[in-house]
Amino acid sequence: MNKKKQKALIAGLISLIILIIVLIGAVYIFLAPNNSMRDMSEQYSYLAKEERLIIVGDTVLENRALDIEGQIYLPEESVSKLIYQRFFWDDKEKILTCTLPDRVITTSLNQKSYFAGGTEEATEYPIVIQKNNMEYIALDFIHKFVEDKKLKTYENPKRIVTKGSSSAVYPVAVLGSSTRLRVGAGKKYKYLLKLKEGQEVFIRTESSEDYQLVMTMDGIEGYILKEDMEKQTNKNYEEGIVLPVFEQTKASGKICMAWHQVTNDTANSYLSNDTADAGCLNVISPTWFALTDNKGNFSSLANSNYVQTAHNKGYKVWALIDDFNKGVNLRKLLGRTSTRQQLVNNLVSYAIRYGIDGINIDFEGVNAKSAGAYLAFLRELAIKCRNNQLVLSVDNYMPASYNGHYDLAEQGRVADYVIFMGYDEHYAGSKEAGSVSSIDFIKTGLDNIEKAVPAERSVMALPFYTRLWSEKKTSSGVKVSSSAYGMDQAKSILNEKKAKITWDEKTAQYYSEYKSGKETYKIWLEEERSLSEKLMSVREKQIAGIAFWKLGFERAGVWSVIAQNIE
Repeated sequence: MNKKKQKALIAGLISLIILIIVLIGAVYIFLAPNNSMRDMSEQYSYLAKEERLIIVGDTVLENRALDIEGQIYLPEESVSKLIYQRFFWDDKEKILTCTLPDRVITTSLNQKSYFAGGTEEATEYPIVIQKNNMEYIALDFIHKFVEDKKLKTYENPKRIVTKGSSSAVYPVAVLGSSTRLRVGAGKKYKYLLKLKEGQEVFIRTESSEDYQLVMTMDGIEGYILKEDMEKQTNKNYEEGIVLPVFEQTKASGKICMAWHQVTNDTANSYLSNDTADAGCLNVISPTWFALTDNKGNFSSLANSNYVQTAHNKGYKVWALIDDFNKGVNLRKLLGRTSTRQQLVNNLVSYAIRYGIDGINIDFEGVNAKSAGAYLAFLRELAIKCRNNQLVLSVDNYMPASYNGHYDLAEQGRVADYVIFMGYDEHYAGSKEAGSVSSIDFIKTGLDNIEKAVPAERSVMALPFYTRLWSEKKTSSGVKVSSSAYGMDQAKSILNEKKAKITWDEKTAQYYSEYKSGKETYKIWLEEERSLSEKLMSVREKQIAGIAFWKLGFERAGVWSVIAQNIE
């Protein structure tokens, strides 16, 4: 081989070796993970100088905290909804309220002082400030009244981290090996942190084939390899914010209550007659009060002779107030501190004046917008009632997703008794005929109540009435309507029509139907046997008692059935 060819061969080999090296390098670069660390200040460059992230559990809130002159301020909206719900901001009168079990704390915008149970206390900072059309509460002020062992502040990035309520449950994974927390779902992204084997992380919903979005316990988000996670579970952090329970004013023994519908003053004189057979009754709730406006006023049919008669018969009197007036807007009424306080004071004043033993709240028009104000009202009324030895009870629909804003858990912490209306399974506006209160409706309700409210504060209300349903075929479909009847009235109608009555195992009620003209009539009866079935289910849960709507709709024999099941 001549020298020329030899040189060419050597050059070719060198080129091949270089190419192989380049290819190996390229493959390595392609396959190797990115070992560059991204600086936190770069990752969180979107944060303004005075801003801090707020992380509650595994969620970064949209609203941010502010650092102003050395004081950290949290958005009021975030505080009252997600961190400590017993703060309530009155946007009309610019008053902040914080309700504790023994007193109400109040302050107003830009004030360096607050009132606690009538005593003024000074602070070195404005407690509530307004910025960017939002109200912010000083963190130091929150810490005066809220114990949150998990709330911590961090730098780089600036953030506030809390687990929130101690009842919150989060999806969590334990790392099976050390790994890197990357800024994207892939190994080519830079990493933010090195995570250690055994470290816990919150599991977020976003993921790819190989990577999972997670959050560290101190609030840093990023992606890790799914294969590095093990022991995935739902976890509760007990050391969070614990909402204190208001001291309960207890009734003596099991509650056996009935509502007494009083629509005029004359009806007050019917008490003795309407309770003649009610041997085990110990609480009577006359429907005396009704909201009349948005200023805290209400109509009254309260009667001292009625109270004296009830007491002579051994009954406690828990007077009811309703919100059925269509002109009443609970958000306006209860959202203003002055009108909310006027309503609280007026109710307690009437109770004292007439010797009433308790107040029964029957507000059925609470919506998501008025829920915060409604709960603030219940808390403030609870304190006022307890200070005056009055029992506070609150009426509720059976637990369901559509009425979750009533916040049964919070009611169970502040009210003496939470009463559940175990009827209207099918109601006047229902589009199909059905039972007013089937056995499954009661059992499911009891199971859900047990999850939300302590047994010693729970009362189940059962119906003394039923509905007679009419179904009429029309060109547009079947038209359904109904009317409510008491026990004897319903039985009389069926006797008159000579209708067949059969026991329905599914509802645990007697059922009947008949035809009249072009209409089909259906009814699920309430009487001794059906009521006994419901009462046995209630008794199994060992709750505080039972209630009934309404006096006058029952027949005499019902009371012996109730007496057998009350203990």
